[in-house]
Amino acid sequence: MIGGGTVFNASPQESFFTVDLRTTDPALLETMTKAICDIAEKAAADEHVSYKKEMALENPAAVLEEQLSARRQHPIVQQASTFSVTC
Repeated sequence: MIGGGTVFNASPQESFFTVDLRTTDPALLETMTKAICDIAEKAAADEHVSYKKEMALENPAAVLEEQLSARRQHPIVQQASTFSVTC
């Protein structure tokens, strides 16, 4: 989610973005969170604006890695896992 400003063609005094990250791997979650924060901090520094990180909610995974093996064999999941997205 991205937002900020009140007029479509003016520089906002404040803007924000929200990222919803989910994984059963705590180390991966930490890595992704750090990568996003590093990019945001660099962008803010490059633009000479302030940056503040706020964690709205931080919950551990409700399902453990071991519990997912059968679900990962489902054809829809197998098809979806063939796609890759890079930022």
